Amino acid sequence: MLDGLIREEDVAWAAELMGLGPDGFAPVEGDDCRFRAMLRLDTVDFEACPGSGKTTLLVAKLAVLAMRWTYRQQGICVLSHTNAARNEIGSKLSNTAAGIALMRYPHFVGTIHSFVNEYLALPWLRSKGVEVRCVDTEIALAKRWASLPRNTRWALQQANLTESCLIYTQPDYGGGATGRFGPQTPTYQAIVAARRASSEQGYFCFDEMFIWAKELLDSCPETIRTLRRRFPLVFIDEAQDNFLRRRRAVAQATVRRLQPGNLCEFVPKWSHDRPLSER
Repeated sequence: MLDGLIREEDVAWAAELMGLGPDGFAPVEGDDCRFRAMLRLDTVDFEACPGSGKTTLLVAKLAVLAMRWTYRQQGICVLSHTNAARNEIGSKLSNTAAGIALMRYPHFVGTIHSFVNEYLALPWLRSKGVEVRCVDTEIALAKRWASLPRNTRWALQQANLTESCLIYTQPDYGGGATGRFGPQTPTYQAIVAARRASSEQGYFCFDEMFIWAKELLDSCPETIRTLRRRFPLVFIDEAQDNFLRRRRAVAQATVRRLQPGNLCEFVPKWSHDRPLSER
């Protein structure tokens, strides 16, 4: 379904659209990496140093794709690590009518957190009967800390543990950085009780959503196939910045299991040997 979506004659048009002139992505001194990057839609990582134009090239590709995308229930998924990166992509896309279309259904342009929330964690939690009120680490931790018995708070402070010890890493509300307090201790059990109570009330930390996303994927592997069909083409901007657990959830859902390859990653490379390279 991806054949012919980007043609050689589109490259000059996209370069002009980005304000680079018709030769903006043309080969320079025999180096045609930008030109080839515009055309490729198979699984590939593009590496370049900061400020080399990775996001501009990504937006140029998206503008061409938006112009030819005819599928009404399948979309392009564009993921970024930060809201700033997402806003940059959205701002550049808004310069064309086709680009504006990418900001709406059936497409998705957003952060990895927002993708995991919308398509994995929140639907799974609601299916378990949980009314999600707030996904905010600061608010959730404050609520949990206040619910702890006074002697438990004192014990945690004496052990130099902060509110962050109330973040869990397992769907049974266990794990996390609890220091010397093991699962058999009353302090640990009080921590788990506070985590459980706030979660059942609908208050979650940001990274805890990846735990519930993973539980969904483990419990309902057919979700993988559904997301493959829903988003047959995935782009990740600045993927190198993503934490391992965040990438694992997305990878299972849309990235590493996608076949045949149709993932493009635009990765920062902290060197200046080449402006853009493929690997």
